[in-house]
Amino acid sequence: MGKKKYKLSTRILARLAQGLFLFQRIFTRMKVINYPTVKPAIFALWHAHQCAIWSIKDHEHLYALISNSEDGQIVAQACSAVGMRFVRGSQKRQGTQAALQLLEKLESNNSIAITIDGPRGPKHKAKDGIFTLAKHSQAPIVPFVWYCPSPLWLKFNTWDEFRFAIFACRTIVLYGEPMYIPAEASDEEITKYKQKLEQDLETLYEDAQTNYSKYVNQK
Repeated sequence: MGKKKYKLSTRILARLAQGLFLFQRIFTRMKVINYPTVKPAIFALWHAHQCAIWSIKDHEHLYALISNSEDGQIVAQACSAVGMRFVRGSQKRQGTQAALQLLEKLESNNSIAITIDGPRGPKHKAKDGIFTLAKHSQAPIVPFVWYCPSPLWLKFNTWDEFRFAIFACRTIVLYGEPMYIPAEASDEEITKYKQKLEQDLETLYEDAQTNYSKYVNQK
């Protein structure tokens, strides 16, 4: 596909995503469990679960990291449609303009959200960028997942198995305990924190699957 055709296709998909997000916002029902009281926070989720960002409170003080890719443009336009703020860039490169912007947001008492295995995978493998931000800002990392057993919680045939709820799909969003990264943490310690974050997300997802009925009916 030529560059001009690719950009046109991206614009069309961005418009479609924007319309879909605006439409679905009317129906989306999320049951939020164990929402954190810490602020600012660095919310960590899998790329497949990025729509769960809707569950984070106070969107006026929340910034999502979205890649500079053409695909990222689609996500950015969809986020704009529902009033979400974002920073464009990559968490893979330390010291980039995006990382500095995110640190500035955290220092101004804004929270941020990062898909830890994005934008291209491998699936469920955390990148280093989120830990660098946590070290320098001393804001905690808060993992979270979403889940619904209904066929209306669609799973796409993409590298991340992207999930999207349609119509009145009753999803749950389960938050984990905050993880603090010491400012003096070594590379070896960061590796252990990375493994723990990946395991925490796996455990949360298993919990959401096993206890969905209990959580969705919880008052």
